[in-house]
Amino acid sequence: MSTKSADMKRADTKAPTGGVRIAPMKECPMCGESMRLSVREVQERLPGHGQPATRTVREWLCPECDYFEEAETGEE
Repeated sequence: MSTKSADMKRADTKAPTGGVRIAPMKECPMCGESMRLSVREVQERLPGHGQPATRTVREWLCPECDYFEEAETGEE
């Protein structure tokens, strides 16, 4: 076996992500494309309060048809 083919074989056995976490994906029920999980913070102003309330929103978003749905707790 040549060193080139040995190096190729070793490269195939390594993790494909190289230690980088892959973003979770889900299939869109409307168009079948891949949806992506979006995590963002939303500030809401409540009447009578000086400080805005901040909450974290997790949504599945489809870039093709603009379909979205709220992510369930523990869903990744």
